[in-house]
Amino acid sequence: MKRCILAQKSCRGDESEAAIFDIATKEILKDFPPLVAGVPSAFFCEFYQEIDLKGSKTIPLVVEIKAQFIDDAIISNKEKITLDYAPVARVGKSYALLGKNITPPTIK
Repeated sequence: MKRCILAQKSCRGDESEAAIFDIATKEILKDFPPLVAGVPSAFFCEFYQEIDLKGSKTIPLVVEIKAQFIDDAIISNKEKITLDYAPVARVGKSYALLGKNITPPTIK
């Protein structure tokens, strides 16, 4: 989680957060960027566009999910494809677990 929080710092478009913050990665699909090593699930998306919300600090993205990686270790029922894990989502400048907001520490 600490590395996720550090990744809130801005990087230039040509910089890799994974390289800057020494985050281990693993290549799963050759046509997509690598994932953070050890993640239980991830989406591989194709970017379509940004949405300009005039006067907003938020820039929504339109993407298409092309594939999903699911680590076999989190599949608790292979017949029903039941997953057992606690995903963390980025929500604006903060993070959330399913049903619970997380307040990140202030980065100086």
